[in-house]
Amino acid sequence: RSVKSSFEYFAYAEKITSETYKVSVINRPILTGIELTISPPVYSRLPEQIQKDNGNISALPGSKINLVVNSSRELSKAAVSFSDSTNKKMSIASTKSNVEFIITKEANYQILIEDTESFANINPITYSIKILLDGAPTIELLSPTQNIKLGQESKISLVSKITDDYGFSKMNLNYRLTSSKYRQTTDEFTRIPMTVSKQLKEDEIYFVWDLASLVLAEGEVLSYYLEVFDNDIINGPKSSRTQQLTITVPSLNELFADAENKQEDAAKDLTETLEEAEQLKQEMQKISEDLKQNSKDISWQEKERIEKATEKFQEIGKKINEVSQKLS
Repeated sequence: RSVKSSFEYFAYAEKITSETYKVSVINRPILTGIELTISPPVYSRLPEQIQKDNGNISALPGSKINLVVNSSRELSKAAVSFSDSTNKKMSIASTKSNVEFIITKEANYQILIEDTESFANINPITYSIKILLDGAPTIELLSPTQNIKLGQESKISLVSKITDDYGFSKMNLNYRLTSSKYRQTTDEFTRIPMTVSKQLKEDEIYFVWDLASLVLAEGEVLSYYLEVFDNDIINGPKSSRTQQLTITVPSLNELFADAENKQEDAAKDLTETLEEAEQLKQEMQKISEDLKQNSKDISWQEKERIEKATEKFQEIGKKINEVSQKLS
């Protein structure tokens, strides 16, 4: 049978007794407690996490682990043995030992201890290290959402929305000249830094891009996109970018054609407005004649006709002003 406690024994036979012997059972050391303090990387701004009696670790890469264990016996040696065949020695203070290490990849590990009589723990538990993903940021260009033609205004308003798990480090507007009859185009993008908050995890970015300094000529085309970077200093910042759009400076022929189309549209609007004005004039004359024939008080139906005619008159006045501005 198996022996679980110490005992003494002797043997005897026919009045002969042997000396007394002692069998001492020595218990191997075992772990009686385990405590982990997980300190995430500073950039994540996550709080420390303390877990007891559970050696499994789930954390961001770059997290610092402080491992403290208690043993049933006084220790002479202690170490953490990782599945990649590396070992980390632990500091010892009587029955307690501790160690710090940085996690950078997924692995398994065991805690190996040995007491002052050189007895080691057997069948140590295997714990796991799982890496939490720090995803790439996202960015969406809210305005403009399509290619545009540059008018008389040399400034373009860009509106975008950015999100990330833990924050941002920088954001750029990237552009290049992709078409021109007057100068050499380029394959390389020029970067313009954009201001982005490093404290927020979600933000809308408003940026006014002044193109005046580029001195764009008629017919030239710019391609551009926005790019945002997260704040991952452990594996390096990850980035995401918007779709690539273009800004075109219209040619002289396009400008003339556009002006001609606007004039044609304005002339059509003016004709329709004058027709409406003529109809309103006839309606007003009819109302006047009806009122002259009726010497009694104005009925509510006639009041409603007059109010509608007045509203129509104001509406036509606005249309005439708008058409005048188009033609000027």
